[in-house]
Amino acid sequence: MLFLARSLSLQELEDDIATGLGKHVQLYRFLLLLFSVLLAGFAVSIAGTIGFVGLIDPYIARKLVGRPFGSLILVSSLIGSALVFSAHLVVRTVFYPLDIPAGIFTTGIEASFFIFLKNRNQF
Repeated sequence: MLFLARSLSLQELEDDIATGLGKHVQLYRFLLLLFSVLLAGFAVSIAGTIGFVGLIDPYIARKLVGRPFGSLILVSSLIGSALVFSAHLVVRTVFYPLDIPAGIFTTGIEASFFIFLKNRNQF
């Protein structure tokens, strides 16, 4: 995905402008969709479904690094993995005798953050 980060910036432009800059818009759009689906499927097959991680983390990353997609992809993935790791650590240590999935804890944290952003009109 990092190799296609530059084409993500062109995807924000209109198709005519991106084509005028020499990019094959439909090809890059197909590749981005293909790699996104493959990476999401791979992550879900390994870790299971963990809700809201992909919805909130890009907003946090955009506040940290701004608009460049190359650094946004890296920071967003690091924030998402740090959140899932910390949620798993908290669930396994605080609620020790119980076997609570980490996805429930991350959903609670990120849904409350989502509501907080919604109330502050940050979208």
